[in-house]
Amino acid sequence: MSLLNKILPMCKAYAYMEPIIINNTIDHLKYGATGELLCQNIRNEWLYSNVTSRDESVFQFCNTQDKYKNAILSLKDPFMNAKQFCNNQLPFSFADSRSICEHPDSKDSGGGIKSFSPKKFTRLKYFAFCIP
Repeated sequence: MSLLNKILPMCKAYAYMEPIIINNTIDHLKYGATGELLCQNIRNEWLYSNVTSRDESVFQFCNTQDKYKNAILSLKDPFMNAKQFCNNQLPFSFADSRSICEHPDSKDSGGGIKSFSPKKFTRLKYFAFCIP
């Protein structure tokens, strides 16, 4: 703990970051200009090393099951309620969902196209409702 007590004042002096302490615990960090640049560099390096320049192959995923095509219909009622509360104007909002799905069998369902079809997968959906 003594090393941390030496590092934190130096980070504050050089405008990297300042801990915001509430009830004797660090609640969050407030970044200075150099701290923001450091965070941006770390974010960019992570993105480059983990997303852009990966050695692993990314497989095409084919999902042609009909039960997933009507998933957007589950948003109709909340969307209509939000529209009604906004004087029948299209509301601006985002909706995202994550669900674990399972295939009963992991056959190649892409016709002549080879695709990767695991037994379990995570389905991510992201919708934006906005005024055209």
